[in-house]
Amino acid sequence: MRNLNRQLRDLRERKKELQQSIYDYLEETEQPGIKGPDGTIITQSTQKRTKPKKKKDKINDGVKVLTKAGINVLDAPKILERLQEAMKGKQREIPSIKITKIKKKK
Repeated sequence: MRNLNRQLRDLRERKKELQQSIYDYLEETEQPGIKGPDGTIITQSTQKRTKPKKKKDKINDGVKVLTKAGINVLDAPKILERLQEAMKGKQREIPSIKITKIKKKK
């Protein structure tokens, strides 16, 4: 399992490096894309990603939204907590196994 995770991590890093080199090449040559020998086409594009907020920032932003909506400043954190609990859903138990290595006595 560890070996597979390490291989997967290495492959993801290699993928990033290759994508960056292809992107840089397309930027330098000002071409819209590259056609591969097997009929694949590689084009240049960008993706939008949002960075996850820290927990305190999430809470502060939620309180700000609630106060703008007209909810009392003192009640806003409590209401936000209730909303978050309501959105979580029910907890359930999932059967699983845990593997630990036994240390040999010397």
